[in-house]
Amino acid sequence: MTHSALLRQATGLLNRDPARAHQLIVEALKRKEDPPEGLFLLALLAADHGDPTRALAIIEDALKMAPNRMHARALKARALLMLSRPGEARETAETAADETPVDDFSLNTLGVVLSRTGAHAASVRLFRSATARAPQHFGYLHNLGTALQFTGDLEGARQAYLRVLELEPDHYVAALALVSLERQTAQTDRRAVLAAAFRDEDPNVARQLHLGHALAKSNEDLGDYPAALDWLTRAKAGRRRTRPYDMERDRDLYAAAAASAGKGQGAG
Repeated sequence: MTHSALLRQATGLLNRDPARAHQLIVEALKRKEDPPEGLFLLALLAADHGDPTRALAIIEDALKMAPNRMHARALKARALLMLSRPGEARETAETAADETPVDDFSLNTLGVVLSRTGAHAASVRLFRSATARAPQHFGYLHNLGTALQFTGDLEGARQAYLRVLELEPDHYVAALALVSLERQTAQTDRRAVLAAAFRDEDPNVARQLHLGHALAKSNEDLGDYPAALDWLTRAKAGRRRTRPYDMERDRDLYAAAAASAGKGQGAG
């Protein structure tokens, strides 16, 4: 995707060392080494770090220089979606998808935009193409499973989630999705695997929540209701630990609600 040694190095560091990646991209831009690609990588960093406004501004500059670069067009669609502009995001994604993208990044990114704007059937085609080009990429496979689930292909979704867990056994989002897909039976029972991965003091609160909910759902389906309730309590313990109950906040909310109700009665 990149043509400069600096940009190739930066691409490899985007996730591991974004600060160093940023330095390399800026240096490549100073040297005028493939400016559209350097701008694309800067925009990608901005999007990945929650700044879609900056990402969109940068990617539009890149597209002025190289309007046909598919991965830049895909990133523009993603930035528009992040900015809560779903109509523009979907239109941008559909236009790009109609031109048959070939790289897995573009296929997956466009698929995500289409899926999140309701075009699930179209997103399935893109995710299938992305996973065909990168069959070991469990993120693409998870996206495919989610899209298949939305289109009603539950068996296809199940196979996709199973493949995700083969590639990445700790993918707790796929673990919960798989359990939630259908009623659990003795044949599909994954409680032992889920329980082995669960930690009560897990620093990853999201993982604790997902795995605990998966265990609660499994036990409920299999008729062990006390265990289901216990797992539900343990699932939510991490969130309670990191965000404890604040009585003062509730008092403030109650006071605001009471004041609002009083104003309404006076107006009548």
